Amino acid sequence: MFEPFRKYAVFDGRASRREFWLFALLNAMVFTIIFITGIIAAAATNGDNASIGICILAYIAWAFATFIPNLAVTIRRLHDIDKPGAYILCGFIPIVGGIILLIFYFTPGTIGSNRYGEDPRTDGPTFHQTPHFVQDQTWVDRGNDRLSHGGGVRISGFDESGHVIRASFRPDDADLRARGATIGRHPGCEMVISDSTVSKTHAKIVVRAGEIHVEDLQSQNGTLINGKDIAPGVPHRLSPGDRLEVGNVELSVSSA
Repeated sequence: MFEPFRKYAVFDGRASRREFWLFALLNAMVFTIIFITGIIAAAATNGDNASIGICILAYIAWAFATFIPNLAVTIRRLHDIDKPGAYILCGFIPIVGGIILLIFYFTPGTIGSNRYGEDPRTDGPTFHQTPHFVQDQTWVDRGNDRLSHGGGVRISGFDESGHVIRASFRPDDADLRARGATIGRHPGCEMVISDSTVSKTHAKIVVRAGEIHVEDLQSQNGTLINGKDIAPGVPHRLSPGDRLEVGNVELSVSSA
């Protein structure tokens, strides 16, 4: 909530939706408190101008104190969706400009680094999966074990809370080949995604012909690869560069 004060005049880099909207909430809370205090003071003093004037001065003082951090966090929020800070000028367009900016402010940031800097959400909690075929950043240590005809994949993204989701799957892992790995909201899944649009057991990672495939498990909101729905129960191969959508959660697929 106070992060923009620590980055008072930092216009470079990126700001997550959480950072932006928590600061917006702080502003709203302060202005509400000043407004209510003004009403109470006016009622208690029979409309005394001095008490009302103090509240107005407090309002102006807060607005001046937060002008620069508000501007900075707004520009960093635009950077997070890979937009230049100049887009803030859309606010001068009556009605339409405000709607455009509001959409931008609610838009999830780009996954991974972009031209404005590193992803601000990578400092948050990471879901490290316990089965040994779903390990984060362990592929390099076991690189000599890769099958010559099929490489592994890393699936990464963010849930609705901004937490990092990241898991690697090896086609030569005996457990994965034998039983697969489920993706879903249930804590018992090998890859847990905390998102209301994800089914308890949404999809499954399986190995077919030495390559990693994904199979939809008749989920409520479907599973998509590169924007196309996949039929339930039919494995579809995952390749580096693919965009995997599980419910409303968008995940990127890369080489592991």
